[in-house]
This record gives sequence, C-alpha cells and structure tokens, in this order.
Amino acid sequence: MFYVIIHPLLLERGDYLPKSISAYADPYKALEYRNSQRYRNYYEHGNRNQKRARKNWLPIEDKLVINHEMPDRELAVLLKRTVPAIQLRRHKLKSAPQE
Repeated sequence: MFYVIIHPLLLERGDYLPKSISAYADPYKALEYRNSQRYRNYYEHGNRNQKRARKNWLPIEDKLVINHEMPDRELAVLLKRTVPAIQLRRHKLKSAPQE
C-alpha cells in the first residue's frame, strides 16, 4: 500500500492534483487509489522502457514459416512466438531478394 505525504497548503489548493483525482471528495483516498492502480499496472505489464532480448530466427524456423504446412496458431505455439511475428517473418522472407 502506498502512502502519500502532501503539504496541507497544497492539499487545500488542489493545484497538484489532476482533474480526475480532484473530483474525489477525499484527495488522500483518491491518491491512494491512483497509486494502487499504477502499482497493479506496473506489476502486470512491467517496465515498458526496458528492452527485451530479441530471439533470432533459426534457419529451421524460417523453413517452417515459409512452407506454411500448419496453421499460424499451431506454429506460434511450436516456435514460442506470436502469430503476428510469424506473419511478419513470412512477409519479410517472401519480399526479400533471393540470393
């Protein structure tokens, strides 16, 4: 649980509060609620500024994507990738100049 310490003069003026929070009757409860929602969102989604390690495509994966022998959903589960990632990879492989 988050606790916010606010100077009483700022609390009376309400300058620091966004409109959605200043509409609440009790600004302390509003800030507590907002911070709990922020914490929950951060916990669920993590830090969006953090870079994820890219998983390079292997030649065998490229062959599976190009051959298109199974539906993309099944292929996504098999390769542990998303369906849009598979579709994008197929598009890139088909549009790439052949050597």
